[in-house]
Amino acid sequence: MMLPPSPAPLSRSAATLAALLLLTGCAGNQYASNAFDPQRMPGTAEVAERTQHRDYHFIRPTSAYQEAVDARIAALAASPMTEAAAVEVALLQDDAVQDLLREYWVLRPGFVTATTVAVGDGQDPRTVEWKVLGELVSRSRTQRWDRAFGAEYLAAVEAILDAAAHARTAYYGAVAAAQLAAMFDQALEAETAAAELVNEQYRAGTVSRYDQAQQHLVYAKTYKEAAEAKRDAVAAREALNRRLELWGEQTAWALPDRLPDLPNARPELGDVEAFAITQSPAAYIGRASTEQREAGALLRSEVREAYHRMLTAYDLAKYQRDVVVPLTDTALTEMQLNYNAMLDDVYGLLEASNVQIEAGRDYVTTLTDFWAAHAELTQKLGGQLPAPRELTTAGRTLPAKGAT
Repeated sequence: MMLPPSPAPLSRSAATLAALLLLTGCAGNQYASNAFDPQRMPGTAEVAERTQHRDYHFIRPTSAYQEAVDARIAALAASPMTEAAAVEVALLQDDAVQDLLREYWVLRPGFVTATTVAVGDGQDPRTVEWKVLGELVSRSRTQRWDRAFGAEYLAAVEAILDAAAHARTAYYGAVAAAQLAAMFDQALEAETAAAELVNEQYRAGTVSRYDQAQQHLVYAKTYKEAAEAKRDAVAAREALNRRLELWGEQTAWALPDRLPDLPNARPELGDVEAFAITQSPAAYIGRASTEQREAGALLRSEVREAYHRMLTAYDLAKYQRDVVVPLTDTALTEMQLNYNAMLDDVYGLLEASNVQIEAGRDYVTTLTDFWAAHAELTQKLGGQLPAPRELTTAGRTLPAKGAT
């Protein structure tokens, strides 16, 4: 029986190579074991360096389109941000809208220029999103009345209206939060003055320790509310920054001091259901009749609810502005007269001032609810509202008792 030949002895170079491979394997195994050992877990920078992660996932250089967008953002930042500016920036930066621009081969500086001209056209009454949509779809090479163009158009409308609605909501939230923070600062100034006054009175022996403690508890409550309002203002501002995809120096824009006022007339619209069925992209979802009926029923219900929410928010904001706030003004004026006549003390005057500030805060809150509901309804109705059914200057509000 013949035995297989014995293997040839390793040369010195081969043996050296085998030893190096063995040592390398041990080192690799040691590193691999570290990667799964919670106590010897490597840091982020070490993992990125050893795996060459950044070399294969590098950040692409800024495109000419993005440079044009950055220049437009810088130009808009020269003035306090408006609702239209927020929507324009959102549409130029939104990922879904940029995907559409790629499909149309218009992700270029020329599109930013055309959008800027269209938005600045005072003769064109359309809102920003419809101007951007017009600039986009005008680049389409599909025959205008071809079936494919219908699907193409509706998809573009849905993406653009969605981005615009979210931008408006974030914008109103940021402006309202900043306005409320300013109001809380005013209240805190009043309570600070009251706390300093009660300290002096306690030292003079004109108030008790209990009165001093009560006033400082009020100050502590107001201090907490003011700090929370500043925190909420920062959060709302950053939510807008994220929505507009702004960072670095681009976040240094200024906000207006207050929200837009209520419309003079109560926004009573025509048949919102019928308008939604013909104007909203959601009404054309699905090909089968069953899907269309289900989409239509859902859309009708959502539109009715959004419309009612907008009207209710308008009525509440109008009542707060026209009834509650004037009553607190009257109360503060009367309290000032009593204080001047030495019929009341300074604490009653400060309390009346705080009630006035509280009424102003409530008005800002209800006004924010109205504009947010207005933006939501506009989106559900396809980016525009039907003609008003009736122009009324007075909402459905009840006069306050004793008011004249």
